[in-house]
Amino acid sequence: MTEAHEEICELDLLAYADGQLAQGTARRRQVEAYLARHPEEAARVRDFAAQNLALEQAGRPWLEAEVPPRLARLLDARPAPPLY
Repeated sequence: MTEAHEEICELDLLAYADGQLAQGTARRRQVEAYLARHPEEAARVRDFAAQNLALEQAGRPWLEAEVPPRLARLLDARPAPPLY
């Protein structure tokens, strides 16, 4: 008989690393139980989370930067996309 936490897939691990599994949900508890039993997978998830943080920190200056006025004018001048 296969235990529920043995059915954890790569998408579950990525969702966990991305913080997309809500606290207290059954799926999050299953993933956490799986990671407790599989330390090599837990290490991978920690690496995913660290990579996410590094990418966020590297991109933050670009996201927080002001749009140059010339580019802002070009964006303002383009037509609005059609509404479907």
